[in-house]
Amino acid sequence: MVGYLRAAYLFLFAKYGYEWILHRSLDTVREQIKNPENELIWKWWLRREKASAVNAIYFCDHPLNCALVAIAEHVIVIPSAFDSSDPYALVKAICLGKNEGDYLGDFSVKGPIGVPNSMELLLDFL
Repeated sequence: MVGYLRAAYLFLFAKYGYEWILHRSLDTVREQIKNPENELIWKWWLRREKASAVNAIYFCDHPLNCALVAIAEHVIVIPSAFDSSDPYALVKAICLGKNEGDYLGDFSVKGPIGVPNSMELLLDFL
């Protein structure tokens, strides 16, 4: 699963650039990627109902404030560069005691935004 986290991190880097990806809110993500054998984040993914061939970026503002990167049947949670709250604590609270396939509640999301196929670095040029 760390491979999915790394892919989501790289998608966001290519799309939004250093301004997003080097923000301190992503320190734990970078540490988890560097240490795949250790569980530094309890859970950074949610599962979709079914796999999709289309990867996409979404932005969630309730109950999590984060970016969501959909890859196959996984939705990878990446902290927002504009909010210092920890979405992983909320993922844990939402998921604890639930079985795979259980309804997790309503999420307010914006998107989809296509994942980049080249370096766009959109925030770096503002």
